Amino acid sequence: MVPWGNSEDMMPNCDHEEADRRIVVHVLHALEHGATAVQVRTVDTDVIVILVGAYHHLIVTNPAAEIWIAFGMGKNVFFYNIGSICSSLGDHKARALPVFHAFTGCDQTSSFVGKGKKSGWQAWQAYHEVTQAFVAIASTPFQLISVESPTFKLLERYTVILYDKASASSSVNETRMTLFCHRSCAMEKLPPTQVTLRPIQQSLIHFVIFILTVSYNGTDFYPLHKQDALLQHALRVIYQAGVWCTSHQALQSLPSPETFAWTKVCGKNGYRPLWITIPEVSFACRQLIRCACKGNCTSCKCGKASLNCTRLCKCKCAK
Repeated sequence: MVPWGNSEDMMPNCDHEEADRRIVVHVLHALEHGATAVQVRTVDTDVIVILVGAYHHLIVTNPAAEIWIAFGMGKNVFFYNIGSICSSLGDHKARALPVFHAFTGCDQTSSFVGKGKKSGWQAWQAYHEVTQAFVAIASTPFQLISVESPTFKLLERYTVILYDKASASSSVNETRMTLFCHRSCAMEKLPPTQVTLRPIQQSLIHFVIFILTVSYNGTDFYPLHKQDALLQHALRVIYQAGVWCTSHQALQSLPSPETFAWTKVCGKNGYRPLWITIPEVSFACRQLIRCACKGNCTSCKCGKASLNCTRLCKCKCAK
């Protein structure tokens, strides 16, 4: 950071790891020391999102200040006024934008297969209630949630709308079942699961469909009472949104990523996402293996993979 003016105007110490967050500290410092207009040049969409979310913090000392973004490079440079963007969105959506960006996918969080920003925005327009959840996450950084939290329930309903705008359901599990059974959706095009503890009292065919669409505990045939893929995604979103929404603070006090669905990589200074907290179907449901061999399975793919045959197999191996 380069100081300007006298020694009293020097930039504060900053512990931000990434430049897109440090920019907010620079802009805030300039505005606090008399600047009436600031221009930031970037090619990173994250910078625009972060500045929109932090705008209400930046203009505290000078509400008339203008913050401009020069976005692009070469001949393809476009100028955006952050204040105009915030006015167009409205205060709540402007504050919620970093959370929306993280939830629908960014460099640090995963995205929903086949669902880009346009689909996410259309779902937001169709379900305005989720703004309450986005604002809650932005206003209270690093809050922990569970599947029973009102915030998570709003996010779950939003995810349902993202995949099926006509659905009246608030459960991603029910939506997965409907899309799989009635619309023949491919597995990768189904929303992530959210599992709760409940007994399964269905016919065999519905049971098979259930375990194909919702991971379960193959030992006792009950879904595990643990948070699943959607909650893990939401926790990573909360962490990333918390980092962005506190970027106006020169010194951030960040909690451990391991509390928010990240797992420390052994022997390395890094983390990997915790995608799911229950066994994957392919590992937990070995009794659904079905082999087409008519003899023994020593030379087929199942045998080479050391998979035990089941009663569904046509082979002559011991069951």
